[in-house]
Amino acid sequence: MLKGERGSIQSEEYVYAYRLNDNATDKELKEILKGFTMSADDIEDSYFQEYWDKTETFIDDNFDLELSKLTQFLTAEDNMRIGGAGDDVAINKSVGLFAGVLLIILIAYVISVFVVHTMEKESGVIGTLYALGVKRRELLLHYLILPGAVTLIAGVIGTFMGYSSYGVRSQMQDCYNYFSIPDLEVVYEAYLFIYGTVMPPVVAAVTNFCIIRKKLKKPALALIRNEQKATNKKNIRLKGGDFVRIFQFRQFLRERRTAFTVFLGMFFSLLICMLCLNCYVLCRHIKEETSMDTK
Repeated sequence: MLKGERGSIQSEEYVYAYRLNDNATDKELKEILKGFTMSADDIEDSYFQEYWDKTETFIDDNFDLELSKLTQFLTAEDNMRIGGAGDDVAINKSVGLFAGVLLIILIAYVISVFVVHTMEKESGVIGTLYALGVKRRELLLHYLILPGAVTLIAGVIGTFMGYSSYGVRSQMQDCYNYFSIPDLEVVYEAYLFIYGTVMPPVVAAVTNFCIIRKKLKKPALALIRNEQKATNKKNIRLKGGDFVRIFQFRQFLRERRTAFTVFLGMFFSLLICMLCLNCYVLCRHIKEETSMDTK
């Protein structure tokens, strides 16, 4: 309707960005633009000439091209949105780096739980190796190889996928769609390669080292007999209650490491789920209220 009544032409605004050299100031440019006049015939751009042919009659009837059309002049210091695209990406980058560390720690802990369960099953073999003279350092290194190799391979694959043309483009797609920016050149930062390839196995090694080393402190005879820690066999007086509840509580104490892992996994999953739901509700209300306020 606006196009048919030429109302869209009246509402059009032209906004231009500029970059100064060392010999000019914002104030000088503003004064030049105030007295600047133009002729459509001087513009050689074919797209502009095509557009001009469609709007020339209306503009000639309503505007004088010999007058200045400068209605607003805003410097970079006063424009709060001039760094919007960079700030948006910087926030995503900071959150991604922090979330990556938390995720790697969680994955390393989960791997350590499986390693500890494997060690408990192989407790007799480990104790026998101790008795035959195998040192704790050698066994520790043996159980650190698997989580270290898994996280290293995953980190290398993830880093190269993220730096691939598909990965970079998909990560920047929201920014390209929302902001009017040109195609940016991919910059290969050394710290990102270290973060993606070195940091995962280091975190996994430290996490597993602290847990596995504690597990290997037992004497050889205790490992051969697969004796549990004293703390797992504390006599907790739970008399007078339901047998099933007491059994469940004691089983929870025995499997508290697994329960803690499940709790962390559910916590982060629900945290992301609630964040998504909150974002959906927020965007929906913005859409409805904006539609109501726009006349």
